[in-house]
Amino acid sequence: MKKIGLRLLIMFVAIYGAGYLLPSVEISHSIAVVYLVISVFLVGLILKPIMMTLGLPLSVLTLGLFVVVINTWILMIGDLMIKGVNLGGFLNTFLITFVVALLKMILVDLPEGHKETA
Repeated sequence: MKKIGLRLLIMFVAIYGAGYLLPSVEISHSIAVVYLVISVFLVGLILKPIMMTLGLPLSVLTLGLFVVVINTWILMIGDLMIKGVNLGGFLNTFLITFVVALLKMILVDLPEGHKETA
C-alpha cells in the first residue's frame, strides 16, 4: 500500500512539475492533477494488462522500451478524461512518463534492492 501511494505521489510531482517546466503543458488547478493521477491509476489497472499482452512482441523486440510507450498511451487516455489538464501531445507525455519511470526507479525500486537480508 505504501508503494502505491509513493507511485501516485511521484506521478503527481512529475506532472505538476512539467506544468512549470514545459510551456505546452497546461494545468488549471492542482486538484485537476490529482484527478488525472487517479484516473491514470484506474485506467492502468484496466487497460495496461491488455496493452502489455498485445504489445509483447514489440516489447521483446525493443528490449522492453515499448513499455514506456504503453505507459505514455495510458497517461494520454487519462489526459483525455480530465478537462483541467492538457499535457500537450505525445512527446510531452512521453517525457513526463520517462521522468515518472526514472523517479520511480530511484525512489521505489532501488531502495528495495539495498535491504539487508539476515
